[in-house]
Amino acid sequence: GPDIALPGTLVDSCICADNRAVAAVWSQGRKGHLCVWDVATAQGRFEPIALPGLPFSVSPRPRSGQLAVLCSTGDLLVIDDRTGKRVLELRHEGWSPTVPSGRNARVQYAPDGKTLVSLGGAVPHVVNVRDADSGQLRFPPLGASVAGSNLQSFVLSTDSRLLATMAWIGFAIFAVIIVGFAIGPRSEAQARSIGDFAARAITRLLAIIRRGP
Repeated sequence: GPDIALPGTLVDSCICADNRAVAAVWSQGRKGHLCVWDVATAQGRFEPIALPGLPFSVSPRPRSGQLAVLCSTGDLLVIDDRTGKRVLELRHEGWSPTVPSGRNARVQYAPDGKTLVSLGGAVPHVVNVRDADSGQLRFPPLGASVAGSNLQSFVLSTDSRLLATMAWIGFAIFAVIIVGFAIGPRSEAQARSIGDFAARAITRLLAIIRRGP
């Protein structure tokens, strides 16, 4: 489709779940904005939305017309990608307004669209895992337990059952934390799949961290 010009500096973008539109968040001075355009025509679906703070990350919800946006203020908004209306107004638990999250702050839906995950906050960062419909935390925020360590990023398994996040101290990576969303006994095959996911997660997390801002 045609090029889309932004009035500010692009921070993040994504393809919407219907594969017909693109969403972008950008900074303009000390303000942040979000808009959605149809790819074929480059026409905006609504006027740009002013965000509560500078944007860090935007993510589409699979099989839904929703977007999640994480801002520098700790605000986590869920937006209807056709109307621009707010569906949920949340806050990332563990956020500090005085300590910027930098490039590590991120939001992402699980592949099945049922879970919403965000990373950021004060240092050390924490991970919030939420029910995507209600916005309620599924359990308390996840953080690294070793003093001086910090969570850097996370990846989700393709079946939406597992999350891996990597912690490090300075430049030394010392742990990969695997969290299962499903509770209950696991079969031998499921146990093997967790091990396989952990191996793939380490490779992906290392690639993300080495890539830098």
